[in-house]
Amino acid sequence: MENDFALVKAKFIENYNLARPIMTILGDEVRQEILLTLIEAGGMGGIRVGDIQKKSHVSRSAVSHHLKVLLDAGIICMRREGTKNYYYIDFKDSTVKPVILFWQQVEPMLKLCMKERERRL
Repeated sequence: MENDFALVKAKFIENYNLARPIMTILGDEVRQEILLTLIEAGGMGGIRVGDIQKKSHVSRSAVSHHLKVLLDAGIICMRREGTKNYYYIDFKDSTVKPVILFWQQVEPMLKLCMKERERRL
């Protein structure tokens, strides 16, 4: 039983370590605003930096910086149309899946830890 707990805990920690870099990136308030803007844009085929900046309280260059961070992390996607860049979320290809997996495991892990603690008492 103790070995099973150790294995489950090790896997949980492994999943946490996979999710941590993405959670850190998503922890920034401006990036959260940008993601909400992209979600609100829905399936429009993407939205341009200027349009994102209009819905934001930061400069265009700051929006571009945060978009690059999100893009480099694989959280968002970009398509080019000539000289125009359109940013969008493609959930199928998003790197946020480890975060989702981690959070889906939190409640079962809490319950397992409670049982393990009770077993040891």
